[in-house]
Amino acid sequence: MLPLEKYYNRHKENLRLQRRHGLVEFRVALKYILDYLPKNEDKKSIKILDLGAGTGRYTIELHNMGYDILAVEPVQHNIDVMLQNAPYVQAKKGNALDLSFLQDETFNAVIAFGPMYHLISEKDKLQALSEIKRVAKPDAVIFIAYIQNDYSILTYCFAENRMPELVKNGFVDENFHIHAAEDEMYDFASLEYIEELNQKAGFQRLTILSPDGPSDYMRTQLNYMSDETFELFIKYQMCRAEQKDLLAAGSHLVDIVKKL
Repeated sequence: MLPLEKYYNRHKENLRLQRRHGLVEFRVALKYILDYLPKNEDKKSIKILDLGAGTGRYTIELHNMGYDILAVEPVQHNIDVMLQNAPYVQAKKGNALDLSFLQDETFNAVIAFGPMYHLISEKDKLQALSEIKRVAKPDAVIFIAYIQNDYSILTYCFAENRMPELVKNGFVDENFHIHAAEDEMYDFASLEYIEELNQKAGFQRLTILSPDGPSDYMRTQLNYMSDETFELFIKYQMCRAEQKDLLAAGSHLVDIVKKL
């Protein structure tokens, strides 16, 4: 069993986006997906690929809205959970590095909210982006999520009092960029690095946003909020998601791009 499969067999991914901090991420990201999807009265004519779909939170939601969506996910356990919750969705086991089972220029939109978290080397990242580009139609909109470097520096390095050890071992450099080893589960990206990947992959940015903003730092406060206050917090994050001076505050970034 691969390390990724072992991890997700233990990690309750299906619950993450149902907790309040995860709901902020989900609802803001979904708003942007719907804003950027082609506007067509016949939603069934809009083909979407949900690549690295996890347990299908976005797949199920968009399917229920009427879109033609295919979930591709490398971890069988996640697929099993997805199909238990929604046996009617289309789901296929597959890896972002090899989408040879999908034809060229098939999808009006590609949602890739999982692959870049777990692909460590730039070579693998560019291979996945190349596959995404191949299966996307010429005018497709593509949503690519990354875990933010500075969020991880603050929460996992400083907050856990591990920074001296990580700097000494070369995991964090003198500019406080994380360099994940090949056997690490997660990789972390800065805004500058994401732009470099776009240039190498041949993507043009439409916008970049933080779907969760400070919500991951505010889990306790979110849980104590009244329902009314929590709804206002989500509205706040929807208003601030693209604000450049706040992008580094979030744990996730979503880059919305198209093919050059």
